[in-house]
Amino acid sequence: MKDKKTRASGPHFPSCPGRASWKPGIAVWRQLEELLVAELSSGKYPVGLRLPTEQELMSRTGVGRHTLRQAMATLEAKGLVRIEQGRGTFVHEQVLHYQSCRRSRFRENLQQQGREPHYHVVSAEVVGASSKLQNALDLQPGSTIVHLIVDALSGPALLANTDLFFDRTRFPEAAHIVGQERSIRAVYSHYGIKQYTCAGTIIRSRLPTAAEARRLHQPKLTPIFLTKTLDVTIDNRPIGYSESRWCSDRVEFIVGTSEKLYRPARRK
Repeated sequence: MKDKKTRASGPHFPSCPGRASWKPGIAVWRQLEELLVAELSSGKYPVGLRLPTEQELMSRTGVGRHTLRQAMATLEAKGLVRIEQGRGTFVHEQVLHYQSCRRSRFRENLQQQGREPHYHVVSAEVVGASSKLQNALDLQPGSTIVHLIVDALSGPALLANTDLFFDRTRFPEAAHIVGQERSIRAVYSHYGIKQYTCAGTIIRSRLPTAAEARRLHQPKLTPIFLTKTLDVTIDNRPIGYSESRWCSDRVEFIVGTSEKLYRPARRK
């Protein structure tokens, strides 16, 4: 996927004084952190924006590398920035509140919060169904499946990396449809399935492998959410199975449908 993030433009980030203006008696890194928090909370810098390099920030603020890193680490812990090794520091996207229920849909979950959802197909292949997939999708031994690996995105922001599995006999064009429509619902609709539900979702967490951390553009010590989901028709026939790896600092799962727990708010 092409990186669409750009460097901060307009007023310099941060628009702060140099070393001579830091107050005595208070750690400089703490003063810098407070100043940067105020700037990032002002709304002047759009989500996903790449901030200046470490060297540029040191020059603009008049502080040393250790002081700057202390302040930036605190900003990351507060969820205001995202530091990606080898890529830079970005204004962090607000956490997505993802409602998990029988009629959960990736597209609707994001659109209700004013976000732009889509899938990007990383790879697609036809393979033999493992015993696990035979059981999940109610397939006979020797059956083949369409296996897709896709990135689930909110605009340019990566939320999850997902393995999708469809019965090749029933959904032979699944890979093409997801690639064109960027939607799983479009696959089912193309083959006459207008209504379907989620039979259930298993959610757990663990640390990512090195490959998963690279794919999700996140630190190896930040946990990920793992979800396993089975889609079924209204008469409870399995039609699709997926396993996803979610960035835990970008997504919060809400199980059920109660609006007393959370009511999505549209972003302006």
